[in-house]
Amino acid sequence: MPCRVRTLADLLQTHGIGKVALLKVDVEGDELEVLRGLGQRLDHVQQVVMEVHDIYGRLWRALCLLRRHGFRAVAVPQRTSTVLGYRMVIPPSLRLWYVYARRKPRRSRRSRRKRGN
Repeated sequence: MPCRVRTLADLLQTHGIGKVALLKVDVEGDELEVLRGLGQRLDHVQQVVMEVHDIYGRLWRALCLLRRHGFRAVAVPQRTSTVLGYRMVIPPSLRLWYVYARRKPRRSRRSRRKRGN
């Protein structure tokens, strides 16, 4: 059944949401489309957590996009583990990664003056 698709930027604007403290993205391969759909609104996001299936350079492109927008971004491979008795099996061939990105802190004018900048 067809459905209407909207960007996250449209939704934020429609609902009057300015800053986003944490954006969690788990969209089975369309992570870059979500981030690109934010456009300049990505500058209003403080932190991003997402799962990336690293095929076709997706991981590298996601990290580059986040870093271009002022984030410190790291990627951690998902591994087989047991949490609260639940065994999660992640074959290495899936190439699944967690990406954690946090906006770089901006130095205040006061701290720049103290250092003589």
